[in-house]
Amino acid sequence: KVMYFIWTTVWTNYLFLYSLILFLKAAGSLVWYTLLMLFILSYSVYKLLPFIFSCFNTKFHWLDTLNYSLLFCSTFFFLSFNKGESWFWIMCSVEYVFSIAILLLGISFILNGWGNIFSYLAIAILFTYMGGCVLPIVLTTYAGFFVYYFYVFIKKHCRIKHLLQNLTAKKTSLAFIFFSISSLIMMLGPGKTHRMALLPSPTLSTGSIMAAKSIGKIVLFDVPHILPFFILFCIPWFYLGNKLRSSNIVLVKKEGLKKIFFVSSLSFFILLFLTIFPATYILSDTAPYRVWSSVYFGITIICSGWGFILGNSFKLKEAAVNILFIST
Repeated sequence: KVMYFIWTTVWTNYLFLYSLILFLKAAGSLVWYTLLMLFILSYSVYKLLPFIFSCFNTKFHWLDTLNYSLLFCSTFFFLSFNKGESWFWIMCSVEYVFSIAILLLGISFILNGWGNIFSYLAIAILFTYMGGCVLPIVLTTYAGFFVYYFYVFIKKHCRIKHLLQNLTAKKTSLAFIFFSISSLIMMLGPGKTHRMALLPSPTLSTGSIMAAKSIGKIVLFDVPHILPFFILFCIPWFYLGNKLRSSNIVLVKKEGLKKIFFVSSLSFFILLFLTIFPATYILSDTAPYRVWSSVYFGITIICSGWGFILGNSFKLKEAAVNILFIST
């Protein structure tokens, strides 16, 4: 309560953080929190992958799904620029990586097809938590809702009646309501005003320059270090895509690759803007590494998705497939 009124309004993050500190004092170790964060992240990806695979009319054994879930989470970790700050500094990981894990868990509850009270209650709690998170995560989540409703109303020409009949649409609308209420509590809190008064007056030009400096610094000094990991972790996803192709499941024709890469690149740059610019605008300085967590996650999706699509688009000889299998 004191933090909300005098310093920061990310109320759900700090409510969880202080509750966690009380528990960890009794537990005597931070390991339990790290294990909890990794479990929620891995479990969320494990529950989401079958929905992604079902879009391609294919299913995998649960052990294969678990294997690729852990691979995705490992990719996320190794493609992070500053692992200490993003993953092991408890205050930062609660605000960013843990929030991403909670968002994925919330999406899995929306897509799971359950219409019971437990599912609705879980969605309400998880997206209330998301609404009170740090601003870059909140803006990215709002962008996700915007894309969903744009697709439903503009692309599919659905009406409000659709939201009342379709289970996934009803659950998404419930998530949006609780998320919006919680985010309003975060944005209108008095602590933000007190904190902003201690910082330099933000300007659009300064924020833009600092955002450009942040991106330039990352591209010049950090990207070269993660590039080998990017290539390395592409290989298993390339193998998975090629494995589906050998089963006569072709997802994207070669002619459609340009469109896929354009859409994914555009989405990534929007994510980059929503993540970096709010921090540089408010701080009038370059964005700290923890703020980049959503970008790390976006890079992980690109690494996995591009590897998977490229593997599915090109037919390889058996010897090359065997090399990929051994590498995987």
